[in-house]
Amino acid sequence: MPPVGGPHNPVQLNCGIYNVPVPNENAVHSLEHGAVWITYQPNLPPDQLATLQQIVSTHYVGTERYLLLSPYAGIPAPIVASAWGYQLSVDQASDPRLVQFITQFAGGGQGGEKGGPCTGGIGSPLYRGRFSIWPAGRTIAANVTDSVVTYVVAGSVSPPVVRAAVQKAFEPTNADGSLATTRSYGGLGHVPSPKA
Repeated sequence: MPPVGGPHNPVQLNCGIYNVPVPNENAVHSLEHGAVWITYQPNLPPDQLATLQQIVSTHYVGTERYLLLSPYAGIPAPIVASAWGYQLSVDQASDPRLVQFITQFAGGGQGGEKGGPCTGGIGSPLYRGRFSIWPAGRTIAANVTDSVVTYVVAGSVSPPVVRAAVQKAFEPTNADGSLATTRSYGGLGHVPSPKA
């Protein structure tokens, strides 16, 4: 089972969606800061995984997100959600208790370090979700696969505004903190994902 507390690495795991297993000791540090870690059996059906990704990407808490999603071999249920000191097992991603668990614990103080960072640590999560461009409030639908961010912009938005929105929503993972240059804007565009 994924741990729900105890000794851990001094560096937290960056919150977000992972498609590979993550180190327990770094994930536990994120739990201490208030993250909820949702793990799933590696053979989880694709429709269930898509539902989990949707749930996570639409329930991020603030800029730190406070949600982790990763595969975890050997768990006794298809899906296990963990917070510091708490755990929930469910058979289906659509089980309403999963969102209730996230709502109750994500960003909470159960680990003793409420508000601690869930970014700036280790790990390069994938990102899926929607976010707004400020101050206009236009929405970009974004998806990351194969190291490319694909986004669709609603309405006409200038390139610097798109770049600023992408940089705000997708944490740069280059060692120097830089984000790759956007190649096209408006309609459908592509942003090469930063390399670690």
